Amino acid sequence: MPIVAYHFLTSPGRNYSFTSSEFPYVLDAAAFREHLEGLFASGYRTLRLADYVVGRELPARPVALTFDDGHLSCLEMALELLIENEATAAFFIPTDAIGQPERLAREQIVELSRLGMEIGSHGCSHRALTALTFAEMKDELKRSKQTLEDITGSQVGLLALPHGFGSRGIERAAREAGYEAICTSRFGLNQRQHGAYCLNRIGLKGPTAWVELESLLKEGSAPYRRELAVDRVKGLAKWVLQTHKRCD
Repeated sequence: MPIVAYHFLTSPGRNYSFTSSEFPYVLDAAAFREHLEGLFASGYRTLRLADYVVGRELPARPVALTFDDGHLSCLEMALELLIENEATAAFFIPTDAIGQPERLAREQIVELSRLGMEIGSHGCSHRALTALTFAEMKDELKRSKQTLEDITGSQVGLLALPHGFGSRGIERAAREAGYEAICTSRFGLNQRQHGAYCLNRIGLKGPTAWVELESLLKEGSAPYRRELAVDRVKGLAKWVLQTHKRCD
């Protein structure tokens, strides 16, 4: 089961002030529309991650869509296209950024939830959880979850790891805090027997046409195998170089 990870959308005339680190993850809204149309024309149907986690029956070609970072474009562009195509998505929000310039405000998060979109945690500060002390990490997991539950009035069971970095200690703390699933930045598809606390995603960077995304959704395709190999090498390098501290 594929989970596609988006971050930011833009279109001509929009003047969002993306940072240099955010810019590689910006996708034109026209390309996102093309993705949705391509998915549905190919027989894919979007599903809520919560339904996948609890074991509900899946459509023949399931796909889950996610948006990280709680950017305003989620509401101003992504939501309209999702509703237009009768699709759903999960929005992962770093709670310290709520109400900041070009970030979702509380009432906008309520609107996303009211319209059937899933709301999940992306930590509080958007710092890699593995870079924090164990106490700081547990505080971010609990506080972000509680803040989003207070806003939406609904249980928040989904977590997307900021920067994709996780550890066994984070998984244990997330379980204890009441999270039911963790999305990573690890490339790949998912099978239910592998559990819900280390979900792979198809992360998109730069302009991505539908034909490119379609090839990444096929496990046997050359682009999929190539991206999988690159991702695993990068992951091993980060572990060997210890570029982020583990909080086990």
